[in-house]
Amino acid sequence: DFAALIGPKGFLGAVLEETLTLIAMEANTILARLPNVSHISLQWQTAKGKRKAISPAFRAYGVEVGDAWRKAFSGGQVSAIELAVDLAVAHVISRRIGVEFGWLILDEPFIGLPAGEVEQAMMGLEEIAKDRLVLVVHHDSVAQEMFKHTLSVRIENGRSVVDWA
Repeated sequence: DFAALIGPKGFLGAVLEETLTLIAMEANTILARLPNVSHISLQWQTAKGKRKAISPAFRAYGVEVGDAWRKAFSGGQVSAIELAVDLAVAHVISRRIGVEFGWLILDEPFIGLPAGEVEQAMMGLEEIAKDRLVLVVHHDSVAQEMFKHTLSVRIENGRSVVDWA
C-alpha cells in the first residue's frame, strides 16, 4: 500500500528518526563542551499510539534520568540543554535544506547559568557569530558587557526609545 510506504511507518518515519538522531548528535557535541552539562547526553524517543509523540531521553553519567528530567537538573543545566538543542536544530535544518541562515535569535538563553557557564556559552556563540548575525534578547545588564554591540529599549514619556552601543 502506497500510503503505508510513505507514511509514519515508512519513508516519512525514517526521515523523522534520522533527523532526530542528527539533532541529538549535534546537541550532545555542544553539551560536551559546557562543563556543567558535559556529563549529560540526549536521545529522542518517539512514542507510538494514536498520535506519535516525541520526547527527550537524558542520561547523566551514563544513567537514564527518566521523565522528570526538568526536576533532576538545575535551572542552569536546563538552560544549557535548551540552548544546545536550539542550536542543534538550527544547524541540522540548515544542513538539510542547504541554506545557512544569516541570523540566529535567542531569547534569554543564559537564564540560570552561573557566570563561568555564561562565558563558555558566549564562546560558542562567538564561533557561530563569525558566519551570521546573532541576536540575544536578555534582560540582565551584566550580560551586556559580553557583547560587542547592544541595543537597549527603554520607555521615555510613554514611547519606546532605542539606544545603540
